[in-house]
This record gives sequence, C-alpha cells and structure tokens, in this order.
Amino acid sequence: MTQMPRMKGAVTGNFGRAKVKAGQNEPSKYSMSKQSMIIPNRVDAINRYIDAFNNTNDKRLKQSLMEMIRVEQVKRGMIPQNHI
Repeated sequence: MTQMPRMKGAVTGNFGRAKVKAGQNEPSKYSMSKQSMIIPNRVDAINRYIDAFNNTNDKRLKQSLMEMIRVEQVKRGMIPQNHI
C-alpha cells in the first residue's frame, strides 16, 4: 500500500537535500586563523591542569586531571613510567 502525500501541517522536510541543521556549524576560515588561536605550550598546559585540579571538588574531574598531569610528567621524564 502506498502512502498518500501529506497535505496539511508544517513543512518539515528539506525537499531532496541532505539533512542539514539550521545555522552555521562549521567554523569559518576567519575564526580559525593563526592570530585568533592560542595553543598553550606544555608547561602552561600542565600549570593549567594543576590549577584546575586544585580548584575543583569534582572527584571524576580530579581523576581525569591527575591522569593528564601524570602523562605529561612521564613525557618530560619527571617521573619514571613504572611508577604510574
């Protein structure tokens, strides 16, 4: 049995186009320029992790931050790998 086309109600389809969401979801080439991106170096990143660790009470967040701090310290040779 074939379905009859819908004759009433709101227009909800994209009429043959792929499904897309309203608005701009892709970053523009201007917002991703080198001048607007600030990527911290490793030392600054570790310091931010430590600050976040010291300023949160969330147990799961603390565990995650501690793991990231340990990984960075192992990469830098601050603690041996067998002590993780």
